[in-house]
Amino acid sequence: MHARTGCQKTVASAFAAILALTLYSDAAAAQGQERLAGFIGAGAGMVPVYEGASDYKVLAMPAFDLRYGDFYLNFRNGLGVDVVNTGRFEAGLGATWVRGRRARDSPEGVGKVKNTIGSRAFVRYFLDDGISLTAGLTHSYGGTDGTQADLRLGYRFRPSRQVMLLPAASLTWANGKHMRRYFGIGEEQAARSGLPVFNADSGIKDVSVSLGVIYSLSRHWHVNANASLTRYLGDASDSPINERTWQPILLIGAGYRF
Repeated sequence: MHARTGCQKTVASAFAAILALTLYSDAAAAQGQERLAGFIGAGAGMVPVYEGASDYKVLAMPAFDLRYGDFYLNFRNGLGVDVVNTGRFEAGLGATWVRGRRARDSPEGVGKVKNTIGSRAFVRYFLDDGISLTAGLTHSYGGTDGTQADLRLGYRFRPSRQVMLLPAASLTWANGKHMRRYFGIGEEQAARSGLPVFNADSGIKDVSVSLGVIYSLSRHWHVNANASLTRYLGDASDSPINERTWQPILLIGAGYRF
């Protein structure tokens, strides 16, 4: 089984991983204030052509995390507004881009999953000592027509004035619609591809650990890197299109905070 390289759903995770490095940036200081703040930059990474693929490609990408008052724009949570923000507790609601999988990037005969728009809600609680707990829910309107829920525990600390480390652990649950559309193999797909019919059910799709590093070159400029390792579980792991149970991703980037 061979899948050609390209951009698809796993790239969304790559974008999110780079932007996770910008949490607690100057954008946070602008919450509730009528001024534009945040981060713009660019990055590149070694990313799989789809979730569970053995083929990788080098992908260049923009990165940004912007905020104006209670409004935000980033790849992790999309375009939205904070419904509640007490400083320690934050809840937001908005729209986000949900990537699919191009036909040429899919295993032969399996077909594409369309890109689409989704709604995204999240809550985040900031504990003491740099610890944060975030829960999110994303529903796509088109594409898989499915729902995913995610939970992330993050930690930040500075071993020196110029260096910030951000270890994190997360898990993702997906409903039956998402799992069947993305990891399942229907009868027609099986006939075209030669893969066995596979009915993927809802459940925990994956767990991940990551480590981000930010090195400040000056007050505004910094470089960063992020390494993550994802373990697919349940039917995401058992799917005939899954070529590797453990999937690493490596990203590097640079940006300007204002």
